Amino acid sequence: MSSQFPASNQGPYQTPGQGGFQPPPPASHPLKIPAIILIILSSIWLLYGVVNFIYSMTTGLPPNLANQGNVAAQKFGFYAAIILLPIINLVVLLGSIMMLKRKAYPLAMAGAFLALVPVCGPCFILGIPFGIWCLILLFQADVKNSFS
Repeated sequence: MSSQFPASNQGPYQTPGQGGFQPPPPASHPLKIPAIILIILSSIWLLYGVVNFIYSMTTGLPPNLANQGNVAAQKFGFYAAIILLPIINLVVLLGSIMMLKRKAYPLAMAGAFLALVPVCGPCFILGIPFGIWCLILLFQADVKNSFS
């Protein structure tokens, strides 16, 4: 009576071609966690900036600024800040997405640097530690070389 399994070193329950236990692949890339956190924070802050922009354009200058000194300079500063907030957070958001995709290294660097700006960056000071984390990783040679 012959055996139904050919004579080999493999047991009947072992998949051919595999030499036993295979360790799981390493994490996809080190930028994944800080980039996702920056995406969340900048999305929240971008939404706030857009809502604030729409509200400010419909209601005008706040009453506490309208009755003081040089109104033209105050209007310029007020509207410049309202316009720059969504733009800066859009750059942080796009840079974080590029970190995940490992494309557009300069945009990823710009997003990480802008996350360090306390007032304009994502969610005030919450973006600073994650911006620093991204910058530390982005300056590493292996991470820099992984960008296309």
